[in-house]
Amino acid sequence: MLKREQGRADEEVFAMNDSDDIVKEFLVESYENLDRLDRDLITLEKNPNDREVLGSTFRTIHTIKGTSGFLAFDQLDCLPRKSNWKKWLS
Repeated sequence: MLKREQGRADEEVFAMNDSDDIVKEFLVESYENLDRLDRDLITLEKNPNDREVLGSTFRTIHTIKGTSGFLAFDQLDCLPRKSNWKKWLS
C-alpha cells in the first residue's frame, strides 16, 4: 500500500513540475509578446494609420489572452474580446 501511495505522490510531483515548466514558458512568451506590443504601440503613436502594425497589436493581445485562457488565468479576461476590436478600428 505504501508503494502505491508513493507512486501517486510521484505522479503529483511530476505533474506539478510539468505545470511549473508550462507557466515559466508562458511567462517568457508573454514578456516577449509584451515587448512586441510595446514596440507596436509606439509605432502606432507615430503612424496611427498603419493597419499592419494595428493587426500585429491585436494578434499579440489575442495570443496572450488565448494562452492565459488555456492555462485558466482568468484575470486576463478583462482584455477585449475579438468582437469588440471592430469598434476600435472605426
